[in-house]
Amino acid sequence: MAQSNTVPELAPAAEPFHSPRRHLRHARHACRAALSLACAGLYLVLMVAWVRSYYGVDRFNAALQSHRVSLESWRGVIQVSAHTPGVPRNMPPLRPPPAFELSWAASGFRIRAPIWLYGFLVIMLGVAPWITIKSFGLRTMLLAFTIGALFLGAIVVWT
Repeated sequence: MAQSNTVPELAPAAEPFHSPRRHLRHARHACRAALSLACAGLYLVLMVAWVRSYYGVDRFNAALQSHRVSLESWRGVIQVSAHTPGVPRNMPPLRPPPAFELSWAASGFRIRAPIWLYGFLVIMLGVAPWITIKSFGLRTMLLAFTIGALFLGAIVVWT
């Protein structure tokens, strides 16, 4: 048998396994998963703060460049406030908290809301990246605005 001196032909090169589009899809998935895990951790911290808030007051104070920031948890409510040091505050002192409060003054602000509202917002933030909406129309937009208006109206009625 005689051997042939011809070089065998190579198969055409296949596309790389990790194409840029596939890599981008995996990166998006990883970012969504990381955000969801961070939100789950923050939700657990909020639940621990909720339980602790019925046994005492937890306070965190920080001094920034020109403002003093305070975070307080008491009786199922979290209060975030900031004010300028040295300027008299015209805000009411810490008392049994109402359900919702938003106070503005020349020296700063105060936002007070129940812990369950913060928990709901954290859950929505963790779930939102996983929801895919191909397209939505006028009907969906009107429904979303109606639900938002009902929610804001309920806040006004209950305060």
